[in-house]
Amino acid sequence: MRDKDCGVATFVREFVIKEDIGTEKLSSNVLLAQIRAILERIQYMSRGKYKKKRIKRLRREMLIRDADLPKRVVSILEEEEILTYADLDNKSEEELMAISGIGKKAMEAIRLIKIS
Repeated sequence: MRDKDCGVATFVREFVIKEDIGTEKLSSNVLLAQIRAILERIQYMSRGKYKKKRIKRLRREMLIRDADLPKRVVSILEEEEILTYADLDNKSEEELMAISGIGKKAMEAIRLIKIS
């Protein structure tokens, strides 16, 4: 719970700095409206759709070497400069099968990590 509170506090602090709320003299009604807007945004961010997008973005940035693939397959992909999940997603199965050293078993392993 404490980590979540710190995250909210950081978000509010960054919003205050970004919007220059701290440098202006605001009435309590205006400040209250802005705090409500912040809380609504926090609630939106905690919903499933936003979370799924964030997880998908983070997954695409993950390195292939962190995937659950055999080391031989990882080294072959790295030689072809396929370093992240995004690079892997941009390749079709035909392009991957054309790489020397990628056979049926390697392709099955790659399919499994593409699905997950």
